Amino acid sequence: MKKLKILLSKYASLLRATFYSRRLPNAFKSLLSYMFRRPKAWGLPPIVQIEPTTNCNLKCALCLTGRGQLKRLKGDMSFDFFKEIINQLEDIIIYLVMYNLGEPLLNKEIFKMIEYAKMKKIFIRLSTNGAFLSKQDIENLVRFKVDEVIISLDCANSEIYEKYKGSDGFKKVIENTGLLIKQRGDNLKPFVDLQVLAMRGIERDIIHFKELARNLGVDRALIKKLRVNFPGIPSDESFLPKNSRYVRKAYRKKTYKSNNCYKLWLSTLILWDGVVVPCCFDMEGHYSLGSILQVELKQIWNSDKYKLFRKNASKGAGKTSLCKDCSLGCLSGDLSLL
Repeated sequence: MKKLKILLSKYASLLRATFYSRRLPNAFKSLLSYMFRRPKAWGLPPIVQIEPTTNCNLKCALCLTGRGQLKRLKGDMSFDFFKEIINQLEDIIIYLVMYNLGEPLLNKEIFKMIEYAKMKKIFIRLSTNGAFLSKQDIENLVRFKVDEVIISLDCANSEIYEKYKGSDGFKKVIENTGLLIKQRGDNLKPFVDLQVLAMRGIERDIIHFKELARNLGVDRALIKKLRVNFPGIPSDESFLPKNSRYVRKAYRKKTYKSNNCYKLWLSTLILWDGVVVPCCFDMEGHYSLGSILQVELKQIWNSDKYKLFRKNASKGAGKTSLCKDCSLGCLSGDLSLL
């Protein structure tokens, strides 16, 4: 019964965010432009992803930050800049994703950002590797009523965790996840996801992972499909599972007849320094569409660059180098076990 209440609380928060201010008409216009695949979007993005930092405390083998190979400028977004973004977009943002590259909790102003966004009745989703969670962080996640928290455990056992992340923190992440659930107590927020990556051998680890998630009392157990190709780095498909169910279609040599991805019409990503890119697949910012420091998002959103990108992407996921390796191109996202 409690899990049902937590789930209902999550979607009630999303509904409140949707009906706040003038957001619903804008979201409806955005949805229509997606349905008709218009190069010019009729509404502004109701889903906004913001990158709090590019810094991280781990060394994940399939992460540009973890490998120390991220070439673009690195840093933290300031609270003042974050506040400017929210003030500019508060009448359109329904769903705020507060992570990209890096561990968001390493930004010392992250909870000031969360508190400010919650004041504006915005639904907040945060992802953390869980290894950096302090007692105060856990208390703040509950106190500021973050709507959804993803714990990126990534590996289903300690041996793989140490090899993949260069850390022996597997037990610490499990412990911190349990502490978050305990701190939440009778509160209904945050909704907690525990996530692992679909790496080679995931098939034999699924039962253990599912049992672990149940024992911890998390609300959902997720298996995230891997990306193994990055700009300037040779693709390493040795990480991919043998079972094609857990592999992105792009790595199964499948071709796309169409592109069903919603992101170019319904969402956008603002990097820590204000550069706007189409989505999280553009890790290096190669497809910069403008800077919010120089011009408002409203102008960037329907600039010639953005319209051309939408036009090309709507012809098929394989028509753009950014889209062709993304699982959203065919609506085959992550898998939920609970």
